[in-house]
Amino acid sequence: MNVFYRLQSNSYNITPSFKSFSCEFNSYEEALKEGEEYVEPGVSAFLNPNDLYNYYWEYFNECEEIWENSKEYILVFKGNFVGLGGDNEDCAKFVKEIERISIINFIKKIKNNL
Repeated sequence: MNVFYRLQSNSYNITPSFKSFSCEFNSYEEALKEGEEYVEPGVSAFLNPNDLYNYYWEYFNECEEIWENSKEYILVFKGNFVGLGGDNEDCAKFVKEIERISIINFIKKIKNNL
C-alpha cells in the first residue's frame, strides 16, 4: 500500500468502491457502454506530490484568490497502485483517506520544498 495525492472536488467523495470514468460522461455506467477504454480500475492520483503539482502547474499558478474559495482540495490517501491512466498518471484503488489539504497550503508546501 502507498500514499497518493489527488486533486479532488467537494462535489463527491472517493470511497473504496469508487470507479473512475472519462470526464466526458455523466456516470460510470454511461462510460462503460461506450467501451472499456473510458473507465479506470482506480482513481487518477500521483505517488509523488511534486508530480501532481507539475501536472496541474498552470492550474495551480492562477491567482491565489481563486483558491481561497475553491471547492477543490488535495486528497491524500492510502491506496494500491493499479496502473497508469490516459495521461500517464498513476491510478490507484482508494483504501483510506489520510488527510485533506487546501490547495493554497499544498502549493506553499511544494514551493517550500523545492
